[in-house]
Amino acid sequence: IELLRHHVAEFGPFGSLLARVDESQATMARAGPVEAWVEQLLSSNVNHAPPQPSVVTISVGGETFQILEQTILSRGQTLLSDLLGDPERKGKSDPIYVEGDKQRFRYILDWYRYGSICIPYSISVEEIRRECAFYNLPDDVQIHREAFGQTLSSMHATIVAFTTQSELLRVEAAAHALVSLMLKQPNFMTTGQSSLTLAANGTYP
Repeated sequence: IELLRHHVAEFGPFGSLLARVDESQATMARAGPVEAWVEQLLSSNVNHAPPQPSVVTISVGGETFQILEQTILSRGQTLLSDLLGDPERKGKSDPIYVEGDKQRFRYILDWYRYGSICIPYSISVEEIRRECAFYNLPDDVQIHREAFGQTLSSMHATIVAFTTQSELLRVEAAAHALVSLMLKQPNFMTTGQSSLTLAANGTYP
C-alpha cells in the first residue's frame, strides 16, 4: 500500500484515490493477518455445527442394545429414563446395565421406537406385561401378535435348529456308547464284530 501511495503521489493530485487507499489500509489493520481471519472463520463454523444425537448403550443379560437418548426421554418417566439421570452414572458414554431378559428386552425397545409392541405366538402376553411393569412402562401399552405367516416361519426355523441339535445329541450318545463298550470289552475291535446297532429310542447295548 505504501508503494501504491508513492506512485499515486508522483502522478498528480489524486486525493480521493489516496483516501480510498488509506481506508483499505485501516480496514486490513483492524482485521489483522489473513491467517488469523481464516482461523476465526473456521472456528466459528465448528462452534455452530449441529450437535450429534446421543446414543445410549444398554447391556441386558450379556447382550448390548443401542437406542437414541431422545427416544427414551420422549416416552416420559420410565425405568430407563431414571437410569439415564442416575447421578452415579459417570458419563453419557457409559453403558447402562439392566438385569433382565435379553430376548424380551428387544420388544421393550420396540415400544420406545413405535409406541406399541408386536410379539410372536411363542411369547405370551403375560410375559410381556410383566416386562412392561418391570421397566415401568404405562399400563395401557398396546401389545399385538405378529401375522400368522411370520409365526410359521419362526416355528420352521426353530424346528430345523432342534432337529439339527437332536442329531448331534444322538451322534454324541452313540460315540459314548461305543467308548463304554470298548472299555467293557477290550477285545471288541478284534473279535470279528463289524457293527454296533443303535436303537432309535436312545437305548444302546
